[in-house]
Parts: sequence; structure tokens; C-alpha cells
Amino acid sequence: MALEVKPQQSNTPTPSISPAPSARSKNMVIGIIVILVVSVVAASVWFALVSFNTTNQTPTVTTTTQSTGSAEIKTDADLQKLENELNNTNVDELETDLDANDTDTAQF
Repeated sequence: MALEVKPQQSNTPTPSISPAPSARSKNMVIGIIVILVVSVVAASVWFALVSFNTTNQTPTVTTTTQSTGSAEIKTDADLQKLENELNNTNVDELETDLDANDTDTAQF
């Protein structure tokens, strides 16, 4: 009976070298990152534009070609009538109204 001696085995794992990623997988990862970045930037711009438009809404102004408060002057009698109305206007009252408008607009 002979003793068989087995060679010692080491317990250290053999280093496994993982294969290098292929160019195709690198390009796919870069493409996904670019798509994500572009999506985030586009969403940010869209959100900024939407919030800007809701806070800065300007009122629409309608213009008319003829004022409804003034009458059309067709004859000399109409002109005389308008002159009399203008001469009878109290200018001090107009200044009071303008001052009231100034104080109202100062509150904005």
C-alpha cells in the first residue's frame, strides 16, 4: 500500500479578466445618456416658457377708428355747439380727476 500524495491546491481565486465592452455597447450607452440630457433640457425649457407665459399675460387692446363719445362735426352749427361745450368745461374738475387717476396708478 502506497500513499498517494496529491499536489496542494491554492485557495486563491484565479483572476478572471472580463472582456472589454464592445464599441457598439459603448455607443449605445453614450446615446442613451445624450437622449436623457436632451430630454431634461427640453423639459426645463418647456416648463420655463409655460410659467413665463402664465405670469406675464398682457391684456388685449381693442382699438376703434371713431370714438363713441364724440360727435361728428358736419356743419358750422355742430362746430359752434362743440366750441360752447368746450368753453363751459370746468378745467379744475378735470385736474382733480387726473390727480385721482395718478394716485390710482401709483398703487400698481
